[in-house]
Amino acid sequence: VLATHYHQDHMGSFEESYGTAGNGYCNTGVMAVFGELPFKKLVDRQKDQAPSTSSYSASLWPSYKQFAEYAEERYGMEWFRFNVSPDNRQKQFVPKYDKSYDLTVSNLGVSGYYWNGEEFSYRSTSNENESSAQILISYGPFDYYTGGDCNTHYAEGTIMTGIADGIGRHIEAMKAGHHLYGNTMNGDVAGKLQPKVVVAQVLDNEKPGNPALAYYADHADIFCTNIHSSLTGESSIMSHIKDYNGHIMIRVVDGGERFYVYKLRDTDLSYKVEASYGPYESYTDNQ
Repeated sequence: VLATHYHQDHMGSFEESYGTAGNGYCNTGVMAVFGELPFKKLVDRQKDQAPSTSSYSASLWPSYKQFAEYAEERYGMEWFRFNVSPDNRQKQFVPKYDKSYDLTVSNLGVSGYYWNGEEFSYRSTSNENESSAQILISYGPFDYYTGGDCNTHYAEGTIMTGIADGIGRHIEAMKAGHHLYGNTMNGDVAGKLQPKVVVAQVLDNEKPGNPALAYYADHADIFCTNIHSSLTGESSIMSHIKDYNGHIMIRVVDGGERFYVYKLRDTDLSYKVEASYGPYESYTDNQ
């Protein structure tokens, strides 16, 4: 499990009503997932060091740390800091059972560090969103970027711009930064990445928003996990949305040459396919 940053909407909300598990930690988010699916590896920004930003979810952190230390000792779970060593940035997430696939997960940035194409540069930041761990998953010619809540809003998008420059090519798909608020993408970064598909985890009536939505739509089909009922009649929003609601799954086939998007029912455990899109062809002229 990769916990990109220390915000409750990415790790779990601390509520007494959720009860406790293990040695008394709050049974929420990452911790509750572990109770159902005991994962073997947890990676986050700083491991057991208290978060260095001023905007982390302070109510959750002690319980999260308590869980991680307990799971290490009791179940042998491994807890790691996200790796930004130039020599090891493609070695933290690797195939476990079948290494014959042309699959690489590249660590791109975290906590102010970002891969510029040759090495990790650094810019100090006190913002938890901008400090998010970011990765690029590559399978053959297919590339998928995900970076938590990092986006182009902070300081004119210095880190996100640097990440796009470091990737150095168009990508096939990505997760929208920070739930696709209106200020989270600019034309420069969208033009550098030119994703064909964008997936956004949308929570409320403040997103998705423009101009970020329009910048993505210049290149991509946009899929949202939810659209608030107050926005479904807004043509400036809905005209840019390919589909919404449900669990959005991307399936890559033929060695990465093409991929499909499936919308799965998320209101029960059947995960029935309710819509499918594609095939989308991967870029073949990337540098």
